[in-house]
Amino acid sequence: MSKFFVKRATEEFIGWHGTNSNTWAVWEEAGYLKKPWAWLDIIRQSRSGGSGADQELGEGVYVTDSLTTAEAFANINAGQSHNANTYGVVCAIFAKDESEWVWSIPKVWLPSNLIGDSSNALKHKQYNDYRNQWIERVFPIDAYGIDPKDVVRFAPLDHRRGSPPSQLVIPSAWTSRFHARCVRAGGGYLPAGVPHGYEHLDYQSKISPWQIQTKPCA
Repeated sequence: MSKFFVKRATEEFIGWHGTNSNTWAVWEEAGYLKKPWAWLDIIRQSRSGGSGADQELGEGVYVTDSLTTAEAFANINAGQSHNANTYGVVCAIFAKDESEWVWSIPKVWLPSNLIGDSSNALKHKQYNDYRNQWIERVFPIDAYGIDPKDVVRFAPLDHRRGSPPSQLVIPSAWTSRFHARCVRAGGGYLPAGVPHGYEHLDYQSKISPWQIQTKPCA
């Protein structure tokens, strides 16, 4: 009798997300990066107190290559009034399938002039439009069939200073392809599965290994 073996996908650690214990519970139960991230977990919301001027790479779940940065955001997040009775957690974010992450999920490194957001609705739309127009030059729709808003975006966390640390945003179209393992922020130990020495990644060093595109096709 023939035997068939199904090869199990190998996960890939892609960075850190600082959040609160309520979001951790949602993600743990769902097994993927399920909402409420859209209103609780924009990693840069602390810069403006959640005013709306937070999504400087676009909509999605924000991840950083620095554990220290994620811990700081976790504690700020849990301390906000709408997150009362929670505590800060840091989550190791994993792509469920390393091969899919590298070869199938489209990724770009944004130029500095496309990093930004505004609480003004018109300016917010302009930022998104400019980003999407540039991304469409990297992945032309007629050639790739990819919606620009569904592309993972990388950039320095502080584009005025450069990298590291850096950040990425996972658009909602892909959040089901990632999961999180979380621990209490500042507890002195790491979530299971984080490779030794990977407390601080460097996304710039991943441009080639992760197939991150940096320039338009034309």
